[in-house]
Amino acid sequence: MSVLQVDDAGNLWFMSQNDSNKNGEIAQDPFTHLFFQEHKNSGFLNIYGITEIVTDQAKIDELWNPLLKVWFQGGKDDPKISLLKVEPTNVYYWDTKHGEAVAFIKMAASIITGKTMDDSVEGNLEF
Repeated sequence: MSVLQVDDAGNLWFMSQNDSNKNGEIAQDPFTHLFFQEHKNSGFLNIYGITEIVTDQAKIDELWNPLLKVWFQGGKDDPKISLLKVEPTNVYYWDTKHGEAVAFIKMAASIITGKTMDDSVEGNLEF
């Protein structure tokens, strides 16, 4: 699944088939854990939140793009479309301060010298 929108309140929006396993899981337990990775070895975002299944046609119209027809053959009026709105409750990030190349050099130097040369930055995002 891909994030279709992060709205002004920080909610993440996804599109899902209303009869999917994911929708069934959310109906049973709306507590959600999302994990994003920007690059192979850096740029991590860990999000905990509450997910709501939304069927508002106006919001579906707003988020619709033609590529979604791969999954929803009926277009934006496909009766199987639902939206998943994830409202974050806790967001944590971590990354390298100076990019992957510097982080790799510092890791190699740490192995050789036996001294930790941490190049990370991390923390909670407040919203």
